[in-house]
Amino acid sequence: MERRKAPQLLSESTIDQLFALIAFAKAPRGRYDSIHHGAKVKPGKKPSQMTPAEISAWIDRTPSQPHVIGNFHIIPSTLLNLQRRLGLSDRTLFSRATQNRMATLLISGAGHQKFAAGTIRALDRFGQVTGQPMKRRMAAASMSGTGNCYDCEYGIAV
Repeated sequence: MERRKAPQLLSESTIDQLFALIAFAKAPRGRYDSIHHGAKVKPGKKPSQMTPAEISAWIDRTPSQPHVIGNFHIIPSTLLNLQRRLGLSDRTLFSRATQNRMATLLISGAGHQKFAAGTIRALDRFGQVTGQPMKRRMAAASMSGTGNCYDCEYGIAV
């Protein structure tokens, strides 16, 4: 399996600002130790002190609840995908640094460099990726009865 480093983006301060904005919207209280508010059974440790293996075990033990986790509210399937793509072992801590590496890979894949360079607009990118406007995706989520809308390509809870 080839190990890939998360790509370097245009400016660390720009990324720090973007990470802060995401945290403000997604995890204002828990930050890197955030767990979805709908999770009735919490894991035994703070997420930043857990490994992917421990997170997966918690998910397996609690199948009927939401499992978005961490500063960027990463969904379970994306956590596994990012772990594989970054070459992280099951013993790697889901620390601040690990979560930032994962988010950097997601942001890069979503076109951050092109957006920052002004070659695409945000709405262009969403339309290109999803093939449908964001409002329709949100409406589909509310009609599903779960109230959750997951952007499965990018692995974040919307």
